Order: sequence, then C-alpha cells, then structure tokens
Amino acid sequence: MKRFTGAAFTDVTTRKRFDGAAWVNLTFGRRWNGSAWVDLWSDSGSGGGSGSGGSGSASGTLVSKVSSTVARPTVNFSAAYAATKDGTALTVNLTFAAWLNSSASSLGTGVKLTVYARVKGSSSWDSAVIKTASASWSGATRHSANLSLSGTISGSTATVEFYVTRSGSTYGGTAGTLGSAGSPKSYTFSI
Repeated sequence: MKRFTGAAFTDVTTRKRFDGAAWVNLTFGRRWNGSAWVDLWSDSGSGGGSGSGGSGSASGTLVSKVSSTVARPTVNFSAAYAATKDGTALTVNLTFAAWLNSSASSLGTGVKLTVYARVKGSSSWDSAVIKTASASWSGATRHSANLSLSGTISGSTATVEFYVTRSGSTYGGTAGTLGSAGSPKSYTFSI
C-alpha cells in the first residue's frame, strides 16, 4: 500500500488517521467473526480486536406473539428490539405490546400486569408496567411498554429473557401471567 506524502508516494506499513492535530498510528488486529479470523485496524492503545470485540447494531422482532396460558382472558404479548454493541457491552431497547385474544374479551380495573426483562446472564431484572390497576382493557387494542436493558455478551448473539406477573384483583384468577423468573421466555438475536 502506498501513500502520497506531498512530494512522492511512499510505502505504508502502518495505517494512520488524522486526529485533528497529528497523524496517529492505527494498530493491526484480528477479530473472530464466528467462523473465521478477520483482519481489522484499530486505534493505537485501544487493544485492537478480540473474539468479543467490535461494535454493531441490530433491530427487529424478538417474538410476534406469545400467549398467556393460565386462566382467561388470554393475553398476547409481542416484543421488538433495537440493540447496540460496543465491545462486550450491550444495550437493548425493548418495546412490548400486549393485547387481549378476542374482541369480546375484557380485563378490568384492579389488575396490574408487569413485564420483567433482562439480557441473559445479567443478575437483575428490569421492569415496566404494561397494564396499570386503574386501566380497563377491552377488545384487542394493543397496549405498550418500553424497557432499556444493559448487559454483556461474548460473541455475536444475545439472548433476552422476559416474563409477566400479575398483581391486584383476583378477578380472572392468574390471567395475563407469562412464564416466571425461574422459567422466563427466552429469545436470541444476532448483532
């Protein structure tokens, strides 16, 4: 590879970038992409690439419909994500939607539904209320809640776990619950 110095072309053995004041060397490194080592260049002193390094982003649907299976009315849930990765640090913004299975169904006041979610491997769960106790749901209208999760991953895939609890009124028994902390729903995506 050659670079024009202003007077002549010279061989370049180290890539450089201009940081605003001077040219800074970029170091050579390699990153495992899941099936092979890939050459990369990175800022000097940053440690280069590694099997878990790199950055990226991804978005999509974790699950388009998963239904509560205990009692009635049946509540359906979906989850969409937008994720960013910087090295091993992962941030995932989740949007949950919940809706009743039938236009004739209802879930009245006094019932509160809370979604708990985390990046698999994280020790703590984040939560958001998707149905407040003062709300009354009827029909198949969609209701949403948002969560921002953080965690670490060692490769190019991440897994999000979530479950839904119910509190308040005993009307409808345990309707609306989904999974548990010990047995959450689990979905994996690539980033």
